[in-house]
Amino acid sequence: MKNKNQFVPIERSTLHEQEVSSISVNKFIQALEKSAANMRSFTLLRHGKLIAEKYWNPYAKEYKVWVYSISKSFTSTAIGMAIDEGLLELDDCVLSFFPQESPANPTSNLSTMKVRHLLSMSTGHAVDTLDSITSSLEGEWVKTFLSLPVEYEPGTHFVYNSGASFMLSAIIETVTKQTLMDYLTDRLFKPLGFGEVIWDKNQKNVVTGGWGIMLRAEDLAKLGQLYLDKGSYQGKRIVSEKWVEEATRKQVENSSTGSTKDWSLGYGFQFWRCQNNAYRADGAFGQYAIVLPEQDAVLSIMSETSDMQEILDIVWEYLLPAFSNTFSQLEKKIHGKVYQVAANTVGITTAKFHFKKGEMELIFTKQQGSYNIKCGRGMWLEGETRIPFGTASFIPMVALEDMAKKIQGYFQWKDEKTLEIVWVYCEMPHRERMICNFEGDRILISCPPNKAAEMIGLPEISLSLH
Repeated sequence: MKNKNQFVPIERSTLHEQEVSSISVNKFIQALEKSAANMRSFTLLRHGKLIAEKYWNPYAKEYKVWVYSISKSFTSTAIGMAIDEGLLELDDCVLSFFPQESPANPTSNLSTMKVRHLLSMSTGHAVDTLDSITSSLEGEWVKTFLSLPVEYEPGTHFVYNSGASFMLSAIIETVTKQTLMDYLTDRLFKPLGFGEVIWDKNQKNVVTGGWGIMLRAEDLAKLGQLYLDKGSYQGKRIVSEKWVEEATRKQVENSSTGSTKDWSLGYGFQFWRCQNNAYRADGAFGQYAIVLPEQDAVLSIMSETSDMQEILDIVWEYLLPAFSNTFSQLEKKIHGKVYQVAANTVGITTAKFHFKKGEMELIFTKQQGSYNIKCGRGMWLEGETRIPFGTASFIPMVALEDMAKKIQGYFQWKDEKTLEIVWVYCEMPHRERMICNFEGDRILISCPPNKAAEMIGLPEISLSLH
């Protein structure tokens, strides 16, 4: 089943313009490439603009990809639209939509199963109904679903259930007299500029709902942006803000499933809750549309992996710090303050931090004068310094010792109390790394020896500022 809409690309911007660290994004890409996953693509949006993307050979951005259970989040969106249009309600009983397929004497648990239970994977089934419905004769998936045992009271037991998602598609077809694909085409796919969409269907031409959609990587990001913008896309209302809030909050507890951490933080309406106050649509083998509300960002990933948690761990460890690049309260507190430096091995007496948009300058003083390091916020910034930190070379300098040395430097916050500063010497092989730990009104700075200093046995430089 296809539609033939025209694809509209997302507006492009740059990491620098949207204040995202290129250093962190590069580390993120490197970590993905070192992972066990076979990477296909990623796209990164901030403030609604596409600022980074990569398609690993032999894949191309034009390819439409089978994204497994990300389909469920599109089905959920259709239910939200139908509720907005007054065609159904969350507390409608499932049996009310299918009088012809319902069993003659339904059990109490089946009779009390509602639309919200299908959405939140809390139908009361002990196991996923997928295998049972797809093996039914002549495509009688609805009838088979309604004939299966419902072991638990609906709403009390979470089990991932793709059959429940199919039933949502069947409900859309019942209340709209359209297939799920047709219903979404004018309401979602065209307004968001998806281009051609392909979606699997069963023998009775009912869209599968829980799986089978084929989309581009940018389309996944568009879905995430729609939800990040609380149901609007480029200023046009697509689905209600109330629906977005309901769909993406924790509707059911799933911590007892024994799953890995990002699969045990709660389930919404066909969306998963994540660490770091994020949520996501996801599909088997490493397909993601991740929404990061606190960072005003959306990430889509396509890959092949048997360890889906590894991909999310890489997002949290390497990509999340890319957004720690706006003026913090701590930066405002320390900006321009002159710190006295306790006695140390390199003779530094004072230190001062200067922050402004996109860069920072750290100024040290010694008896001989002042020395500065200028660096970019999460991206390399060219400058020069005379600072004799460690030793730039293990061969003693004589005439060149006080020469201004060209450097490229960057800084980033590792967490709310740890500032990392890195600079490389453009005319030498070496680099320096400085870690600033903030403890109340004190700053503890450590600078591990570079390779040259390490070779001749120089120790780590430690400074205590107050």
